[in-house]
Amino acid sequence: MRKLSEIVDEILGELQPLRDGLSIHWVRNDVSTSLYMVTRWVVFLDRSTAAKNRTRAKQIQKTVHRLRRQWASAPRIIRTAMNDSSASTSLEKILEDIERGLTLFTQNRFPHSGAADPLKRTCAYWAYVIMVRLSQKRPASSSVNSPLRVITSLIYERCKGRQQDLERACEAALKFRPALDDLCPRELFEKIHDRLLEAKRARVRARTSVH
Repeated sequence: MRKLSEIVDEILGELQPLRDGLSIHWVRNDVSTSLYMVTRWVVFLDRSTAAKNRTRAKQIQKTVHRLRRQWASAPRIIRTAMNDSSASTSLEKILEDIERGLTLFTQNRFPHSGAADPLKRTCAYWAYVIMVRLSQKRPASSSVNSPLRVITSLIYERCKGRQQDLERACEAALKFRPALDDLCPRELFEKIHDRLLEAKRARVRARTSVH
């Protein structure tokens, strides 16, 4: 499998010229964040297990939702049993984050047929969003050398270790015209974006301190 940096560089080449006001460093991190999001959920998008995983996630989601409601209505003496209000707040936040993540798995907001491949479709949707967010080019074609189709194939390569012709998935993206909020909570994307950026800065500082 090729390095992440190699795939990001190729995607950046397809995005040129970039939207006004965006630095190359910011765009590179934005693309890396998008790839991170896709690869993080790749096991849930595998065609052979997608339905089973979605069903299981819905079951857990209902359990977490019930626990959140029970905890919110619990008597104060129970909520402060450990005499630590921060613990109560932390539990509420943890349960909220878990439920939000499970919602991301269980939402089925994309039109598809029984023959559609969730991973291929998701790669095309992310390619569409990347172009709209970062490039002056508009995703308008699914032809073989179009930026949308090339970027979709590169995202798929990052997930599966090989490129593949994804014309039908790109046609679905052009029809659906997804936005970032259709693919993941914006606040989650921004959180991952900031975390990856800080990790990169930390690596740069570490190399600088060695020299």
